[in-house]
Amino acid sequence: MKSISLAVAGTDTAQGKMFLEKLQENENIEIAQLYPLEKVPDDYDAVRFRQKNYIKEKLDDFDFSKVDTAVFFCSPKNAREPVLSALEAGCRVVDATGGEPVCDEYIMMIPQINGSRVSDPECSYIVSPSAGVISCVSAVWEIANNYGIQYLNVTALESVSVAGHEAVKELAGQAVALLNGKPPVMKNFPAQVAFNVVPSADQQCDGDEILNETERQYSRHEREQIKGIEQFVSGIDGYVTYNSYTVPLFYGYCAHLTFRTSVTVNLPEIRHLISKSVINDYIPSETVTPVTHGVDRSRQVVTRLRSCTGAEDEYSMFVVMDNLLTGCVSNCIGIIENMMKDW
Repeated sequence: MKSISLAVAGTDTAQGKMFLEKLQENENIEIAQLYPLEKVPDDYDAVRFRQKNYIKEKLDDFDFSKVDTAVFFCSPKNAREPVLSALEAGCRVVDATGGEPVCDEYIMMIPQINGSRVSDPECSYIVSPSAGVISCVSAVWEIANNYGIQYLNVTALESVSVAGHEAVKELAGQAVALLNGKPPVMKNFPAQVAFNVVPSADQQCDGDEILNETERQYSRHEREQIKGIEQFVSGIDGYVTYNSYTVPLFYGYCAHLTFRTSVTVNLPEIRHLISKSVINDYIPSETVTPVTHGVDRSRQVVTRLRSCTGAEDEYSMFVVMDNLLTGCVSNCIGIIENMMKDW
């Protein structure tokens, strides 16, 4: 088995910690050398991995020519220059920061769907999509391939962990404050998120980005999800609607999807396609929630599959995913597994 030298930036994030935990259990990936990286590591701070201690190094000073592969879980701001340095050093990069790609030459990858593209000689910069993109694409992929999809409407209920560790701490702090009769402190969200539902409202543009009238109706986060979905599902460009709401949950991603097929198909056929997917579990009768089915689960759960009343060839479903494990960590590990097969 070929072994790789691996740099992991952001080992103190929830994603980085889970990545190392699941990586050490994976027998398909042999690590010759591990380099944990942080923006400002503490003196003698180390990561325990497969019976060895690895001292954390400073991200900005690291020589990426020492590794085959680098995975980034840190903030997009902290990752930008190091990602460029890694690419210049000839390192293969897996970007799971959730930010904008640092250059135009990249491949967005879900291993079960387009993992074969890892053999592309130009494939040195791979972007791992957001949990929302992975969830929606995985749910409709087989349907789109077999019957075509005319449009997709998504209502996403996203846990605060989608916005990062600081958002998780904010929800906890707000809940404690409110239960003690104190006003909540708001930093990461435009409104109180504890015991509330907050629509995505970030309207920022990047640089010289020019938006048309339709695009201006959506937040930046929603536009990014639409763009990601359209990269995977052919023939659906311009026909994806994504409505994002942050709900007072620490972890888990769930969404209600409505779509119309391009040809007439019955409900049992759609259910069969969803059931045979490599990443979905179809559960027709249980009460599926982010708390019960969206934590520490390596597969997405699809439920409440139904025909839409009064609309021919229109269907809806409810999906629940562990946004950290299935929506981030498992995707990155799958990408690295495909790299090793290619090598």
